[in-house]
Amino acid sequence: MHRLSLVSLALIASACTTMQSAKRTGPTAHQLLGTKPAAATPTSCPYTPCGGDIQGDWTVTESCAAPISMGDPACSTSTGTATPSYTGTVKFNSDGSYQRTLSVSGATTFNIPKACVTEACSAVATGLNGSGYFSGMSCSDDGSGGCNCSGQMGGPPSEDKGTYTVSGNNVTTTPKDKFGLPAATDAYCVNGKKISIEINATGSVLNGSK
Repeated sequence: MHRLSLVSLALIASACTTMQSAKRTGPTAHQLLGTKPAAATPTSCPYTPCGGDIQGDWTVTESCAAPISMGDPACSTSTGTATPSYTGTVKFNSDGSYQRTLSVSGATTFNIPKACVTEACSAVATGLNGSGYFSGMSCSDDGSGGCNCSGQMGGPPSEDKGTYTVSGNNVTTTPKDKFGLPAATDAYCVNGKKISIEINATGSVLNGSK
C-alpha cells in the first residue's frame, strides 16, 4: 500500500505529531493551526492587536490565511502548498480553560516523489480521497516516477482543550491532550462583540463574533 495514503494529515498536523497517531485519531484543532507558513501574514483581514476581554463563546465568521507549506513526516522530500480556510468556534472560559473546535478546507497541490510512491498515481488519488481529509483529488505522473496531486483538503471538525493566559495583546493557549503539543502565543484584539486572533505560527487571522 502507498505509504502516504494519508498524506493529507501532514497538511494539518504539526511536526511534533507522528504520522501513526494522526492516522488513528486525526488532527486536533491546535494542529490545524500549527502548520508552517509559506508566505507572509495576509492583508485581507487587517487588524491591530489591542488585547481586551477575551472571555466568551466566539464563532469564527471569517478567516484569512497565507498559503501554507506542506509535507509528510514519512517522506521528507514531499512538497506542496495549500490555501486554508477555517470555520468553527473558540471558547475562553472564566476559569482559565478553553475549547477550540475547527474545520479546515481549501485548495491544495503537492508532489510525492518517486522514493515514496509504490503504486500508480491513480491509486494514490483513490487513497487520498478515501482518507476523509481530501476530496476531488487527482494525481498524475510527474515525469520522474512521482505523483503530482491537486484537489481540496478538508475533513471533520477537530477539537482541542486546555488552559489559557492573557498578557497584554497576546493569548497563550496550552493544550491538554495526548499529543503533548506545546503552548502557542497569538496576538488578538477584542472590539465589543468581535474578535480577531492572529495565529502567529501560520500567519492566519481568524475573525469572530459572540
